[in-house]
Amino acid sequence: MKIAIISRNWFTETKGGAERYIYELAKGLIDRGHDIITFSRQNSNLPNEHMKVWTPAVAMVGSALFSLLGARKLKGKDVSAVIVNQFWAEMATNYLDGPSVLVIHDVGLFESAIAQRRRARHFFRKRILKRAVRKASKIIVPSKLTSDQLVKHLDVPREKIVLVPEGVDLQLLRPREGEPSRKRILCTGRFSPNKGHMYLIEAFETFRRETGRLHG
Repeated sequence: MKIAIISRNWFTETKGGAERYIYELAKGLIDRGHDIITFSRQNSNLPNEHMKVWTPAVAMVGSALFSLLGARKLKGKDVSAVIVNQFWAEMATNYLDGPSVLVIHDVGLFESAIAQRRRARHFFRKRILKRAVRKASKIIVPSKLTSDQLVKHLDVPREKIVLVPEGVDLQLLRPREGEPSRKRILCTGRFSPNKGHMYLIEAFETFRRETGRLHG
C-alpha cells in the first residue's frame, strides 16, 4: 500500500516524543513493506521518498503554511491513505480529498488555563481541531487520557479512535543488577501545559501525604 505521512516536525532533527512517535510509525510501515512517502520541514534518514517542505518557524503562520504546502505537494502522488501528525493547529487534513488518519498526541489545550491565555490562538486551535477530527477517517492516540478527552471535548465517537501506546524499549530501559529496593520515578520532557506535569506533581503530593514515603 502507498501511504503518505505529513508531519510538520521530524525526529531526525526534532528530538521530541510526537516526532519520534510518527518516525517510528513510518519506520514500522516501511519494514512491513509499504510504500511510504513523507513530508516534513526537516530531513529524514529513512529509506523512502521524502519531501522537505520549507516554512517559516513562526507559530500558527508556519503551521498553516506547512499544512497547505504539504497537502499541495501530495497532489498527483496517487496514495491510498494519508497519515497526518496533528500538532494542535495543523490543517493538512482539511485540504485532503481521500482517506486520512490523524495522530493526535494530546488535546491538553481544552483543560489548560495557560494554553487558553492567548484567546485568539486558542479560538483558532479549537476550530481547526474540531474540523480535522470530523473529517478524519480514523484517529490514532498514544494514551487513554487523550482518547477520553477527544470524546469529552470534541464529541469524537470512540469507534473512530485507535489506541496505539508509545511503549518502552526494554533493551534500553530495564532494571540493573543490584538495583536498590527504593523505586525511582523518571520524568523527561519540556515543562509545558500539554505535558501533564501538573497531574504528576499532584500525584506526588497525594502519594507523599497518604504514605509518607516519597522523597526528593
